Amino acid sequence: MRAPDQADNFIDSGYVFVFSCAGKFRIYRMDTNSYQGLYNWTTSAYILAGPDEINTMGIKALADQFELYANGQLVASFIDAAYQQGYYGLTIRAKNTADFQVQVDQVSFWNID
Repeated sequence: MRAPDQADNFIDSGYVFVFSCAGKFRIYRMDTNSYQGLYNWTTSAYILAGPDEINTMGIKALADQFELYANGQLVASFIDAAYQQGYYGLTIRAKNTADFQVQVDQVSFWNID
């Protein structure tokens, strides 16, 4: 989220909020492809682990304050002013699971100024 526009269209900066199949999350900031950990992998009872589970991710970003949600429950918050605006999107990675599949049902954005 808040990935700044790049002349070469290569997104290498912004904030990243990640869920794992093991019921964990992490948050990091990328600064021109340089990793800055904000929350290391953390287990959350609110993230449903394992195959065939459905999870909802939520992010509230107002100015430099962020709240991150798993299935409607606050799991983390932080303050960081590195990126005030930018693009958002999804990233999906299957590092350890053959034939990994993901279905995204909805992506929504609300401007709440």
